[in-house]
Amino acid sequence: MLGGRPVVPVLALWSLAMLGSKPALAQATEFSAPAACPSRDALLELVHERLPMGVDKIPAFGVKVQAKGRGFRGTLELGRSAPRELRGETCVEVLEAMAIILVLRAERQHEEEQAESGPAAAFLAEPLPTESAPEPSAVDPVVKTPSVVGPLAQPLRPSPAPSKEQGFAYRFGAGLVILPDIAPAVSWGPVALVALERAGAWSLRLGVERTATGTMDTQPAATWARLSAARLGGCVGQLGPSWASVRPCLQLAGGVFEAGGIRNDAITRVRRIGRPWASLGGSLRAELRLSRQLVLAGEAAWLMPFVRQQLAFESPDAVVYQTGAISRYFGATVEFVMGRSKGAVPGIAR
Repeated sequence: MLGGRPVVPVLALWSLAMLGSKPALAQATEFSAPAACPSRDALLELVHERLPMGVDKIPAFGVKVQAKGRGFRGTLELGRSAPRELRGETCVEVLEAMAIILVLRAERQHEEEQAESGPAAAFLAEPLPTESAPEPSAVDPVVKTPSVVGPLAQPLRPSPAPSKEQGFAYRFGAGLVILPDIAPAVSWGPVALVALERAGAWSLRLGVERTATGTMDTQPAATWARLSAARLGGCVGQLGPSWASVRPCLQLAGGVFEAGGIRNDAITRVRRIGRPWASLGGSLRAELRLSRQLVLAGEAAWLMPFVRQQLAFESPDAVVYQTGAISRYFGATVEFVMGRSKGAVPGIAR
């Protein structure tokens, strides 16, 4: 007996603490991973080797790893906390990231338990002083970092912070174009386009369209008009989030404008005319990202025609329509995105 306390139980507790036994795990621990991944025991070994001295308990957790595309996606569940999702190029990277999270959670849990424990528990956690024990040194203690051993032992470095989508991308799309100012009636028709862009920076697109008015009720005879054109557009910058953005753009259009009359009792001879068409102006483009590969886009432009067209009859002379100084453009397209690289994800990189 020493100071009214039994010596043997205290020494036994101190001996168990110094043995470095593996951390205790809850019965609810689950582990699911493809056969090519390291085993559950390999993950636990890595966690144990990283734990600082004195931390001997790992919280209950669940691990699920699945192959996803060219990499792997893992889900880590810790008690009542929201599941953590991690991605990596290899299964080893995902499990290494999970091991680091488990070590941090174990350290925090240990600190909380120490804060709640009383003086008696703190006394039992320390070895009993003996006559042969050396006096404390004034030199700063040296902290020894446990080395990583086992199947997962590999040099690690922090991964870059998560980033947005990056790199170049190609787009292919189709939709509808409406031109309300090139003829007495609205001209509309299909459009197909291709585009090259750099996420959030700039984009270039080339579209080919063919619009027509159909038969227009004009005097002294009915007429028709159509426009076959190619449009080159460029956008710079982005306003708003990536999933719902607006971009200022510049648009250049060129093509062939065609028109003609339809014979009736007053007009017995008609002919078709073809004239060059060109215009330049600014536009606003709005995009709604439905998924990583699918985008719904709309664009409105106000263009200045280089050549102002005039529809007229001769014998009798009659002007049917003359284009104004501004020609409006409205378009809506569905576009498919290809080639964009993914941003960095949280985890462990080599």
